[in-house]
Amino acid sequence: MKVIFFGEPETYADQREYQRLIESATDQLGANVVSQRETLSRDSIASMELYQIFNPPAVLIIREDGAPVALWQHSIPSMSDIGYHYQSER
Repeated sequence: MKVIFFGEPETYADQREYQRLIESATDQLGANVVSQRETLSRDSIASMELYQIFNPPAVLIIREDGAPVALWQHSIPSMSDIGYHYQSER
């Protein structure tokens, strides 16, 4: 399972909340599970097109085979939401 964070929110307050969520997810799930991607690289654009992510910031949980488990676009989920979907697919 992977948890991928795409982009950053526009406002400073939302950016701080988003960074805290990334740090919390990394602490709870492990650095090998959580990754953060910018939205301008070719790889990120290809991934965003594949998973139909049109409104970053976005949080995507995928299985090892690449199948999507959960996706939040243009919103910041809680760590409990991420944990729930992460654990339900394990």
